[in-house]
Amino acid sequence: MASSTQASVMVKGVPWMDDGSIVLRAQHTHFRVHKSVLARNAEVFADMFEMPQPDGSSDDQDVVEGCVVVEVADDPVELGHFLRAMYDGWRYFKHDIALPFEAITGLIRLGTKYQAPHLRDEGTSRLPSVLDSLMNCDESSSTPLELHKRRCAITLANLAQTHDLEAFLPQALYACCQIPEEHLREGLPHAKDTAKEREDLALTLLPINLSRVQHAKPLLAAHTAAILHSMSTTLGTTKACRRAHSDDDDTSRPQCWSAAIPAPGSVALSNPIRWLQVWSGSVVRAWTCSPGCVMNVRAFGAKKEEEVKRNLAGFFGLPARTSAATGLGKAQSQAVV
Repeated sequence: MASSTQASVMVKGVPWMDDGSIVLRAQHTHFRVHKSVLARNAEVFADMFEMPQPDGSSDDQDVVEGCVVVEVADDPVELGHFLRAMYDGWRYFKHDIALPFEAITGLIRLGTKYQAPHLRDEGTSRLPSVLDSLMNCDESSSTPLELHKRRCAITLANLAQTHDLEAFLPQALYACCQIPEEHLREGLPHAKDTAKEREDLALTLLPINLSRVQHAKPLLAAHTAAILHSMSTTLGTTKACRRAHSDDDDTSRPQCWSAAIPAPGSVALSNPIRWLQVWSGSVVRAWTCSPGCVMNVRAFGAKKEEEVKRNLAGFFGLPARTSAATGLGKAQSQAVV
């Protein structure tokens, strides 16, 4: 007689279809679904169901509500999103509805594993908007939001390396450059011992990606220093700016652009994008000179930021290729980070 999973210890996940024909179990979570839906969406399941299947009569075969249980080595949260995408279709993928980060990684990871390319593509289409938010990580902060961003950055860098997503690797590695190196090697620290925090301690950057980050950080810092050096010959040259300073009795007063340069150590030089954003924002808020100067500062910052993004692959020793365009995801799809 077949064994049955006890209701008292069984966790029903979503989706749970009362008329389903098979139960997938990921860790302790069970999903009752239809073989036909799995086979229609994923080639691996289609191939599996073409072979003779157990009928649940064996003594060592686990059965739940008359359905044979198939154990899968997947994250239950990711698997839930993957299965919901199969059932809900266009309603799940409406681009005005944000998808959680775990849904995006689940679609990519399981879409690859079970050969469901249309689901993998849906997950991949959400990556640009995620990466846009990660590019602005604050390396000096340890708020829950920043810790979540770091978790996302490490996960995406590893996923890009292992799942043929090289176009997204430079942006993910750049976000990892803003994470303390010991956290990349040993896992993110937490004060409490919970399941999520133990999972974070186990989340480390792949060795090949860690080497790329170590290679890039001094190059990024040198690039920021070069940007700083170029400011003196590019900014403060408008007529209004020169006139304002020529009429100023205090000749030691720094020009508007240089007075707002971030203090040493306040923003890591290995984060030129955030360094430029902090600097230009400070100039605009201070407004110590002419409108022309503010326009020049904004244009200079935007140009230099775009240069960093355009040449990002080179900092990490990656082949020159067309990187995934940041900003694309905001227009086409949404994601929750």
